[in-house]
Amino acid sequence: MRFEFESDIKHLPAYDDPRQVETLRGTVEAANHDEAKKKAQRLAFDRCKQLEREQGSIYGYDPNNVRVTFKEEEPAQTMMSIEEIVTLIRWYLDQAIASEKRAYAVYRDADEQQRATALGKLQFCAGKRHAWQQIAEKIAGIPAQSVIILDDAPSSSPQA
Repeated sequence: MRFEFESDIKHLPAYDDPRQVETLRGTVEAANHDEAKKKAQRLAFDRCKQLEREQGSIYGYDPNNVRVTFKEEEPAQTMMSIEEIVTLIRWYLDQAIASEKRAYAVYRDADEQQRATALGKLQFCAGKRHAWQQIAEKIAGIPAQSVIILDDAPSSSPQA
């Protein structure tokens, strides 16, 4: 997750009151708010040390006053377009049809002992194809007549 943070960096003179010199702002990636706050505190500490090297004086920040807020992602970055969804549905439907055709070929060529297992695989593939066909019709608007269905597919019981 992405978090934005702010921290006030202050000059800490030895014989005077602290005065704010800048507000450090940035973005950190973290799994949760606590981790983000620790990362922001580390960045504020590093900035203070950098200013001390550059200016030759003491700088600090209040670790309890590091402000961290969750930054919501842009929805467009994570969503698929309608065209991408339709393409993906067509791909899954094509894969399901191809699997059903392969399973039917195995069933058709199977001997008596292999036929029951092959029928189970064929029925599973037909169920997948049917599910993707329903999705294609209802969501993507792909008409059922554009789907190739096997003419001589076996019934639910093995034939001798």
